[in-house]
Amino acid sequence: MTYAQMRWWVHDNLDVQVHSAALPGHLLGLYDAVKNVILIDLHTTYTQRRCTLVHELVHYYYQDAGRDGLYATSCERRARRETACTLINPAAYARAEEMYDADRYSIADELDVTVGIVDDYQSLLREWCCQGRSLDYDRSGSVPASA
Repeated sequence: MTYAQMRWWVHDNLDVQVHSAALPGHLLGLYDAVKNVILIDLHTTYTQRRCTLVHELVHYYYQDAGRDGLYATSCERRARRETACTLINPAAYARAEEMYDADRYSIADELDVTVGIVDDYQSLLREWCCQGRSLDYDRSGSVPASA
């Protein structure tokens, strides 16, 4: 799904608004629970916007806004994990990894995600393999319940 298609889906199905704005510093996006709005930095590529929108939608789903300290770190980690699992199809990832000899930049380009999303996905794979977990997903691409 493209960024534009995702924005239309959010508009038609969720009670949160998505807007583009010039965000400060290195901030790519944010979810404001008070205003019930997701802001996406307008100085980013469409691939970055797509990935950022999914990430912020995870925060919206869990109502993560306004958290500090360790809880904020936990919320951010969860958002990154779920974003990677939502945007990366395991079979497509396996093909891209084989095709590009595990080069993360080429994999990201092939899968239309950022390198950060690939890095997060690879971290999940390492974690699950070390724990002996199955790499199976449900059809939605969600993180397995045991994760």
